Amino acid sequence: MFYRHHSNRLQTVLAAVFAVGLMLFAGDAQAVMTPPEQQPVDFRAAELVHDDAAQTVTALGDVEFVQAGKILRAEKVVYNLTNDTVTASGNVTLVNELGDIHFADQLELSQDMKKGYIGGLLSLLSDGSRFTAREGLREDGNKTVMKDAAYTPCNVCETNPDPLWQ
Repeated sequence: MFYRHHSNRLQTVLAAVFAVGLMLFAGDAQAVMTPPEQQPVDFRAAELVHDDAAQTVTALGDVEFVQAGKILRAEKVVYNLTNDTVTASGNVTLVNELGDIHFADQLELSQDMKKGYIGGLLSLLSDGSRFTAREGLREDGNKTVMKDAAYTPCNVCETNPDPLWQ
């Protein structure tokens, strides 16, 4: 199914996932030039479930969100209305309008999307460079700390895929 949301709380949160997710992945301040609430978010999923008792909205199965040249894909995206958190899991992929591609195992955002966690990050940047991190924490909306991180501007060597320095 393909859905389009223009102006409601879910749309604002999903748009914030793009903005903050991209900043968390790439640190790209230009990713949020236009306020998210002014951009429509198209999304599709095999199933969309609103659980009144748990106060969650869950998109399941080949989930894809598209907004202004940015794409988020995952197997599952859950928005918890009670604690205002968003979790994307299962083959999480973010593509920005510059062509950078970010893969992760899990992405969690909370506190008006100012705090976040990302697990198992691999970024393939449009200039050919690569960035990896075991996990990343976004603490205050302005600072992201990556753990066990590595960067290389070179192509990955097939015989020794780990960079010499980290």
